[in-house]
Amino acid sequence: MKHRKLIAMDETIIKTNGKKCYVYVAYDLSNNELLCMKGSCNTEYCNNSCLCEEGFENFF
Repeated sequence: MKHRKLIAMDETIIKTNGKKCYVYVAYDLSNNELLCMKGSCNTEYCNNSCLCEEGFENFF
């Protein structure tokens, strides 16, 4: 298992076909590795807590 010192999380809103969609990214800055990327057109479906639970469980 890799040692992770610094993880950055970001939420970006994009507009496609007139609808707002949300892109969530988690990136390990210490190892220069993309950990997780998710997208959703519904804010209730995917948020930062969902990203932590689903995306990080295999990384720690």
